[in-house]
This record gives sequence, structure tokens and C-alpha cells, in this order.
Amino acid sequence: MKIFISYRRADSGREVGRIRDKLMAAFGEDSTFRDLVDIPAGRDFRTVLEEETNSCNVTLVVIGPQWANITGQGGNKRLFDPVDFTRIEVETGLRRLATEESIVIPVLVQNAIMPSPSDIPESIATLTYQNAISIHDDPYFDFDMNRLIDAIKGSKVYAKMGFARKPFEPETIYVPKGPFLMGSDPGDGISVYETPRHEVSLSAYRISKYAVTNGQYHEFVLQGGPVNSEMNWEGRNVRYGFEDKPVTGVSLDDAQKYCEWLSNATDRKYTIPNEAQLEKTYQSSDGCVYMADHVYQWTCTLWGAKGNAPDTRYRYPWQENDGRNNLNANSQIRRVVCVYPKQDGTDSSRVRKRSGQFPRDVGFPGERHGFRVVMAAS
Repeated sequence: MKIFISYRRADSGREVGRIRDKLMAAFGEDSTFRDLVDIPAGRDFRTVLEEETNSCNVTLVVIGPQWANITGQGGNKRLFDPVDFTRIEVETGLRRLATEESIVIPVLVQNAIMPSPSDIPESIATLTYQNAISIHDDPYFDFDMNRLIDAIKGSKVYAKMGFARKPFEPETIYVPKGPFLMGSDPGDGISVYETPRHEVSLSAYRISKYAVTNGQYHEFVLQGGPVNSEMNWEGRNVRYGFEDKPVTGVSLDDAQKYCEWLSNATDRKYTIPNEAQLEKTYQSSDGCVYMADHVYQWTCTLWGAKGNAPDTRYRYPWQENDGRNNLNANSQIRRVVCVYPKQDGTDSSRVRKRSGQFPRDVGFPGERHGFRVVMAAS
């Protein structure tokens, strides 16, 4: 994560220091750049600014009451000078915004308001249409900064960012905190236990972009992980050409053992996702594509003792903290398995199908069980 802070010292220098401190606490010591302290001595500041603005993921344009009206020599507004550095910084951020390489967030301080398009050069007029966040002084400063941090973490740019993964570690995507609609409205072909459609709010999480592959699972097998005949391997080796295909025929018990191994091998805490996490990922604009592998996927969510319908206590409305996501529950309680329809126009009446399976089940032929991994995200 690289955040470029564009500002005018005479307009908002005091506020920028506090903003930068909060951003570094949230994203790391090397996450932010501002010209006053981050240009090394002896470097051409023009070159450094160009390098930084072209490599950032986020451009924050800090706007105080005088931002658009500060004048230079001759009394002309500095923003209308084509070589004004603030103007160049904003122009660069907006160009990268257009190519989805970065996001641009106006940050209003000292009770400033967004300038109108007519008050600034046409080349940066698009800035006025970007949703701004106001940062107030205490006692509201921390609250406002948390809103800004959440906005960055909730952006598509942040969702696409990864981290230094091990070669065998699944790629994950970021899903921001917040509500979504889960379940179905009553109708023909809709089981009563799939209703009602209701709002569920989840904390932020990262989930594997694709179902765990044979190749990724094989790394676990090399360290002593289990293999069974339903996985359709050649002994303890993946069939040639199937390395990048989802591993299937896996029990929940073995999937949990994989998560424990992966957590130890990466020093990150991976677990099996719950039903709501899979559902929210599927409903996101990018997640819908990623989930279209049509793999029957384990969740940690409890279903109940019988296969034909979930127990009453585990029916909708879905609750996060009522014990239904207990990974250590009795092995005689079934877990929810979900499958998501292929994106070919079939099965369009349902977002997904769900059933209850015992933790030691591996699925029926043609419906073998696979899984994703998930971890909490701040």
C-alpha cells in the first residue's frame, strides 16, 4: 500500500502531520509519502514527486479553505499554472484513477468545502466529483480518520492488493466489512429454510480467490497431509494436468488440518469460511466470477443432525454469534456445504444450493467436496 498525500503547506500543513501518523499506524511505516519529510536530501524533488505519484495506490488531496485560491507571483492562482506541483500531483492521481490503478479521495480540513469545477483548472475538474471525507479537529478526529481508513480498505484497489505470499499459499481477495442480503424470498421451488431474505453484517475478511487447488494441497501432502481415493490422485501425487484444478473429495476434517498446516507454514491464521462469508463473496462484483468454479464447498456453519433440512436453531435469519460457526462442534452434527451456479444462464433462480454433510463426508460422485480458506482482515 502506497498513499500519496497532496497538500499545500500554507493551507493544511498542520493537519497533514496528524493524518499521516494515523495512516502509518493503519497501513505501516512506509505506506505514506508527503514531500516535506519524504524527499531525500540531494534528490531532485521534481523527479521524486513524479516517481511517487506514478507508483501510489491512493492519492489523498488535502483541501483547506484556501486550497483553490492561493496565489503566486503576479497574483494569479497557483492551480492555473501548468507547472504547479499540486496541480500536477492531482492530474497524475486522476489519470491513474481513470485506469483503475489508484483511487483519489479529497480530504476536507478546517471545515473547508469542495471547490466548484469553475474554480479550478479543467484538467482537475473531475476531482470535484470524487466523494470527499471531512476530517475535523478533536473530539471527532479519530472517528473521521477511521472513516477515511475504512474507505481506503473498502476500495477495489485495496481488494486487488495482495501481500508477499508463499509459493504454495492461496491468493486471497479482501472483502470489506458491512451488510449484505442473505437468503431468498419465498417462491416456487424455494425451500422454507432458505427464507427469509434478510440483512447480515460481517467484519472484514480475506478469502481465497479460488477454491484450494490440487497443487496447493499437494504441498500439505508432502508434509504428511492425508490423501484419499475420492480425490482421484495417482497415489499421493496429483494427476498430470490437474495441478491448477480445485482439489475435491476432501472431508471437512482434512480441510481443517490443511488450514492448521497453512497457518503454521505462513504465520497467518487461516480457517474454513462460514456460510455467510461465502455468500457475501459470491454477491460481490468480482467474487461472483471467482466463485463460478461450481465446486461443492465446505463451510464451518452447522446444519444439524438430519440431512433433509437444517435444525430449527440453525435456520434463517442467519446469526454470526449464536454458536452455529463452531469448528469444534460434535462430529455428528452436519455442516453446510454450498455450491454456486456456473455463469452460463442456468439455475438463474438460485444464488446457490446448500445442503448438510457430516464432517467426514467427501461428497458423492460428481459432487465431491472442495473448500476455500479465509482469514480475518483489519
